[in-house]
Amino acid sequence: MVWIGKNNRRYVRAAVHCKIFIRISGREHTIVCHTENIGEGGIGVKINEKLDVSSLVFLDLCINNEKILLEGKVNYTLNLEKNPLYYETGIEFQNVKNKNSRLIKNFVNEIISEG
Repeated sequence: MVWIGKNNRRYVRAAVHCKIFIRISGREHTIVCHTENIGEGGIGVKINEKLDVSSLVFLDLCINNEKILLEGKVNYTLNLEKNPLYYETGIEFQNVKNKNSRLIKNFVNEIISEG
């Protein structure tokens, strides 16, 4: 687990793998994956499905044995590998409850302090 830093972001992110379920508005299926990085403002994931930028998504994020329900918006999607095809996808959290924001912030700070 490594501290990533700001990289022109409003929030610090940490490289950590947390299980996450992504439901895309208007679609029937759920994408199950792990975060590549997480911060108070959003997550980065690698998935084998290209999501449209600005798509609304619903997230079930598992941190410290607790499930956090969040809404998000796809900020970017970058093609990573050709066989199989993977996309690096950035999702910005939307309308986050204060309790959930604190849980994520504390989790990220714990990871960073562990080095």
